[in-house]
Amino acid sequence: MPSEAVFSGMAAAQSADRIIIGRSGEDRAAELSVISGILSGGKNVISLGRCLETELFFASRLAKCDLCIYIKDEPLTKLELKERGGLPLSSARERLISSALSLRKTPDSKQQEGTFADGAGFREIYRQHIEGLIPENCPYSIRISSSSPVCSQIMFDRKGRKELVLQISPDGTKSALYSEKSGFVTYEKLIFICCNDLFSKGRDVALPFDFTFAAEEFARSKGRHIYRYFLSGDGEADKIARKLAKEQNFTLDGFFLAAKVIGILCERNITLKQAVSELPEFYTAKRFVNADCHRIRSVMNHWEGRSTPDGTAFSDSKSRVIVKPSVSGRGLWLSVEAHSMETAAELCGEIEDRIKRSE
Repeated sequence: MPSEAVFSGMAAAQSADRIIIGRSGEDRAAELSVISGILSGGKNVISLGRCLETELFFASRLAKCDLCIYIKDEPLTKLELKERGGLPLSSARERLISSALSLRKTPDSKQQEGTFADGAGFREIYRQHIEGLIPENCPYSIRISSSSPVCSQIMFDRKGRKELVLQISPDGTKSALYSEKSGFVTYEKLIFICCNDLFSKGRDVALPFDFTFAAEEFARSKGRHIYRYFLSGDGEADKIARKLAKEQNFTLDGFFLAAKVIGILCERNITLKQAVSELPEFYTAKRFVNADCHRIRSVMNHWEGRSTPDGTAFSDSKSRVIVKPSVSGRGLWLSVEAHSMETAAELCGEIEDRIKRSE
């Protein structure tokens, strides 16, 4: 792994002049190897050490780093690369890094080395930023639940009478909330609460392409618009959406999302259950199908199809299907949306059967 990590760092150095890096676990050797590759490639690197991925995103904005590298242990070591602020890599940058990685060229010995900086201080700034988002009049006592020990360093000291549990993913990018009256409120519902707040203030919203399209119908009912950004686009076709997503931030940072929702509850003086009651119902079923991706259009030919960088979307008046070939090329990822869970699951199974019968 160390040699692969060095070459990965060299490849990353071909796509950005300033890079920020961090890791989820104890694999410091992998982090140092990637840093070594970046430095030998002549580029500058800031290290946050063990951190949340969202801390990298936050620091990348402040330090004006164009590339974020996060080393995950899950259970095999994996490098996750994002643009400044946490946006998905543009296809142009992705191709540049992939091409450089495949060449595995060592740098010229005469090339000037890059510089290294310790960015641990950014983590404290992030902590203060997130904690400061919770209003002083917050009626909740907030408890954080996460498998990541890094999350324990963020503390909300509001001592309200009602308990609110903030469940956060190990990397900090996704969150959910729980209260005794509302039950668990999922990441998608929290996104919708933020959307509803912005719509009420006359503002449009940016969402990832694979987020439920019930958002479009919801936006139209409020006289607003949804901009979509792709997970693997060229960065130009979705330029407006990417800029807006970085400004709004709640689709990129789970801690920010949860704090934003709590702020909305306090501002409007409503409960989490009341906020959820204002949202549309939507359900999604996802499945992997072993199939020839070229046959999908013949199976879905009675629906209107739209090709995108994130797969082909088919829709009718009541449901939407996104079909995306797997990276391995051995099958398809199938995502079906509908207004009821039964319909979504039934349609997902029906499409899978059609695909298998067509082979």
